[in-house]
Amino acid sequence: MSCPAITKPVFDHHHSGLGVATSRPRISWRFENTDETIAGWVQTSYEIEIKFASDEKPQSFPEVSDQSVLVPWPARDLSSREAAIVRVRVYGKSLVEESYAKEEPSAWSEPATVEAALLKKDDFRANFITAAQQIGPYGPLRPIRFRKEFILPQELDLRSSSARLYITSLGVFEAWINGKPVTDECMAPGWTSYKHRLVYRILDVKRLLIPGGKNTVGFPITGELVRTVG
Repeated sequence: MSCPAITKPVFDHHHSGLGVATSRPRISWRFENTDETIAGWVQTSYEIEIKFASDEKPQSFPEVSDQSVLVPWPARDLSSREAAIVRVRVYGKSLVEESYAKEEPSAWSEPATVEAALLKKDDFRANFITAAQQIGPYGPLRPIRFRKEFILPQELDLRSSSARLYITSLGVFEAWINGKPVTDECMAPGWTSYKHRLVYRILDVKRLLIPGGKNTVGFPITGELVRTVG
């Protein structure tokens, strides 16, 4: 009997690992094995390997623990926008078969990337943009479209680079790059009490960019989700 396979690790309750809102994301993993003889197997310890872009080699963090859900982040804090590659392996043994009482390691999990969001207030540097003309309570409510062109250097290698769009609005928006939507989400970023709290999105847009050519980004934007006149 061998150790079960380890799934790709996930971070906190985040769906993808892109834009976690903490410098110390907790790590979870699951076990995959259909062999009936795996009954009675228990995890006795785990090892987390973390590779930062600034490091030449990954760091390894062993821990004697049977936990696999939301275990503490073992490395240094992530800074805003910083990414790290994480993989996990576990050690365990069978409590049923004496011949397998010796602890054995699993194979390493598939690596997963975690990337921090904007963690400090000072990271939010952009100003809100709006229409040039003043729109009063009885003015037109048609969407506003913003558009900007930019050129990426020919020598830019997107395979080894990242491109992120950080975006919010006092209302709802769509974002397009080179004629293609950056997400299939509707009514983004979602309703909030705009005077107290804003939700923002972090989007990976590398696949939409053209190195060495002209790129166009556009944003159709509407007003608040609920507008009263009176």
